Amino acid sequence: MGLFMSDHRSGAHKALFTLVAVCFSGLVVLLFFAGYGKAQSDAPQASPPTVEAATLVWQQQFEKIQRVVGRVESSNTAQLGFERAGLVNKVHVDDGAVVKQGQILASLDQDILNSQREQAAASVTRAQAQQTLAQSSFERIRGLVQSKLESQQRLDEAKQTLDVARAAVREATANLNTVNVNIAKSTLTAPFDGEITSRFVDQGTVVSQGQPVFELFATTARDVRIPMPAQLISQVSVGETYVLKDGSTHFTAVLKAIGKLRRLSTRTVDAVFELTDAATVDVLPGDLLSLDVKVEVRESGAWVPVGALSHGLRGLWNIYSVSQDGQSTVTARSVEVLYSDGQFAFIRGAIAPEMLVVVSGTHRLAPGQAVAVTRVSETDVAGRD
Repeated sequence: MGLFMSDHRSGAHKALFTLVAVCFSGLVVLLFFAGYGKAQSDAPQASPPTVEAATLVWQQQFEKIQRVVGRVESSNTAQLGFERAGLVNKVHVDDGAVVKQGQILASLDQDILNSQREQAAASVTRAQAQQTLAQSSFERIRGLVQSKLESQQRLDEAKQTLDVARAAVREATANLNTVNVNIAKSTLTAPFDGEITSRFVDQGTVVSQGQPVFELFATTARDVRIPMPAQLISQVSVGETYVLKDGSTHFTAVLKAIGKLRRLSTRTVDAVFELTDAATVDVLPGDLLSLDVKVEVRESGAWVPVGALSHGLRGLWNIYSVSQDGQSTVTARSVEVLYSDGQFAFIRGAIAPEMLVVVSGTHRLAPGQAVAVTRVSETDVAGRD
């Protein structure tokens, strides 16, 4: 009886397990087919990306901008020194001082010169007294000669004595003037309005004749000296007006002269520009100004926007051409950038005239990808005539 009950329970368990397994398998199959059908019915049809494309306009040459830089120069520059040797008694200005024409800058000790001036003045007084005496003697003897009381020889001697006295006065006066000139040259004054950029000596220094004491720059800057390569010199003309730049600030200047000597170190020729009166207010000697010169380059290629370029291999760039055989697909082509102004680039390489190329959004493309093309104007794309 017990054995019968045990077999009965075991069979019931097996039947229940089989039923559960069959139901679970049926549920999995139903869910699979239901999801597959839904996925099949909901899958959208993928459309190719839309790109802007333009036809390459082929050119046999292009124009590029080459920038050259020069330095603003003072209209007057001088190293100032005394015209005589002596002891520097007083220095009136220092580095950075703004001075006016005629302003006293420094002076030498004048004690010896003052003594020499007194001595020279005394010599003038003595010579003038001797001249007065000789003049009186000459007048007296001439009267006696006219009265037949003196000989003509005596009159000639008096005349010679008077001439010697007059020469002595002129000599003494010249000596006094020389001392006065040396005293005047003991004071160093500014020859023009400007700024002291350097002071080379201090008070108490003994200087030699012509030794630099100050360096003075005129505060008015008018000239800009720009070294230019030989191929650019031919692009500018003396007397023409040009625009010089300091960042976003523009100045007008006239080309004043072109140098006749080539610098051996840089193989450049100096071009000197004169700033207009309005421009000199905003620049100082030593400022750097640049000039943009247009240069014609004889190379075949085409202009494209920089957005049409993507990085390639070995320093080259890629552009994407669009096939025009019914199905629009893109192909990567290696090109070399000859010149770029930041917005457009002139390229050459695996391209040909009238080729249709993608001009924007190249980062979203891959070689062989199908695209929808929107054509744009070649002039609008290149931005050039």
